Amino acid sequence: MNLFPATVRFRQACAFETDPDGDVVLLVPPPTSWLSRVLHGSRVRRLQLDRLGSAVFAACGDGSEWDELYAQVLRAFPDEPDLERRTELFLRHLAQNGWIQALVPPGDDPA
Repeated sequence: MNLFPATVRFRQACAFETDPDGDVVLLVPPPTSWLSRVLHGSRVRRLQLDRLGSAVFAACGDGSEWDELYAQVLRAFPDEPDLERRTELFLRHLAQNGWIQALVPPGDDPA
């Protein structure tokens, strides 16, 4: 599975904080449209990530390429089953929600 080309760089795009256990809590801004504000409220949402999610999000902080990012996560979770697929899918989820940016160099086309 290759959701991203190897040359893509990842960068955090969402405010966050770290809880006392060292896990990441994403601070998702309130919606901007009036209907979304009526339906979902106008407060910042807090999304708690688990250890693996926190490691993946943290690895995006320095603009790592896919290979660097995955190597970092693999060192932290060497015995985790299906780690590459789970990492790629979580990165896709983070990118689709605007919590990270996937910076693809010109000429590369993500799948």
